[in-house]
Amino acid sequence: MLKLHPENFKNVDNVIYNITSQIDSYNHQLVGGKISGVDLDLEGAFTPETIQQLARGFKAKGLIVSVAPQVYTTGEPQDVDVANPFNLVLTAGYPGNSNLNTYGPAIAEGSVDYILAQTYNTGSWKVGGYTEGQIEFFTSIATALNNSVKDDCSANLSPTSQLCIPKQTHIVIGEVSNAGASGNVNNIFGSNGTTSYSQANVLSQLKTQIDNVITNQNNISGVMQWSLNNDYMPNGWSDNYAKSGAFSGTIFNAQLPPAIPYFILQVTNTGPDVAGPSAYASATLVVNGEYWVFGKNASWVSAGMVPIAPNNFQQWGTLPSSQNPATPDVIDSNNLDYIFSNGNTSFKTSQIIINGYPSYDSDINNPTGGQWVCNAGENYVFEAGHSYNVMVNPVYHSCDIKQIN
Repeated sequence: MLKLHPENFKNVDNVIYNITSQIDSYNHQLVGGKISGVDLDLEGAFTPETIQQLARGFKAKGLIVSVAPQVYTTGEPQDVDVANPFNLVLTAGYPGNSNLNTYGPAIAEGSVDYILAQTYNTGSWKVGGYTEGQIEFFTSIATALNNSVKDDCSANLSPTSQLCIPKQTHIVIGEVSNAGASGNVNNIFGSNGTTSYSQANVLSQLKTQIDNVITNQNNISGVMQWSLNNDYMPNGWSDNYAKSGAFSGTIFNAQLPPAIPYFILQVTNTGPDVAGPSAYASATLVVNGEYWVFGKNASWVSAGMVPIAPNNFQQWGTLPSSQNPATPDVIDSNNLDYIFSNGNTSFKTSQIIINGYPSYDSDINNPTGGQWVCNAGENYVFEAGHSYNVMVNPVYHSCDIKQIN
């Protein structure tokens, strides 16, 4: 995927040479497969000429070329007629040129094999009377793109020409996996992820529309999602209502990942409330050779975490426990979600390390107050469905672990 800034493309021939050389180098090292194409996901002040030269150049090198344009309209009128989409464009989305058919010339001349059309994030314009915030937009934009396919596009080689897609070009409709992936309401979920919505209901309707489109629109080859990591970790993209893997499971019949179990980890600093080089603390859990640091969350601190003050504690939990109204102080931990992923119902620490710091604003990754191994943490097994309190005393270099429930 090429997703760089326009200033990186001053010499298109050099770009093509450098990237194809990289691909050749990778292919000599890969076993059981090879890189066979490039995806031009070019957003910003890219000219139609630059995109055309890139697509043409990579095509001449024998590579498959896909593009990821934004669907939009010239704005006259704001509603695209699906039967005659003369005002539909495939744009790089740059402010001021967003209504320009930036990808049109490369597509019309046959230099593009796949169009991965981004059908979200452009605003309240309409296709067939539907906006991007309505589920019916999928069918309407697919129909408009399908009706842009022509036998001969030789008269549409200008960015000011009507969009013309050669018959041999595959058209794939791109959708966001969930509302958080879009970050605004201009998507089929009609939400930005912080406003309540029914992901299951929307995906069920989308699946029905996809099946109908693939059956009835001859030139639509499929659907793609943005993006797989977002789908399987929606909370990482500020989506409070999406289910992990729901898009892949509903649309592509992928096997859904095992549910993350309920689990709470409390880390308590039991040291005396006196100033000292190790008055503040955090705990590092060593699991399968990986080191996970647990300190106090501070959303307004740039580091994200800070050491725990004397006689204070912090509760971390997996996503289900952080969403429990009965435990409002539990903070969702991506670390714990990861440890309990893939169906894990327990984990064993080979070590627990006590970290000491002189102050609240110390760098949690630099325990200048010292580090000590907690003997109680050696081969300790933490079970899902329970809460645990890891009590560390950085002043006396001691610790203990208790199962709370």
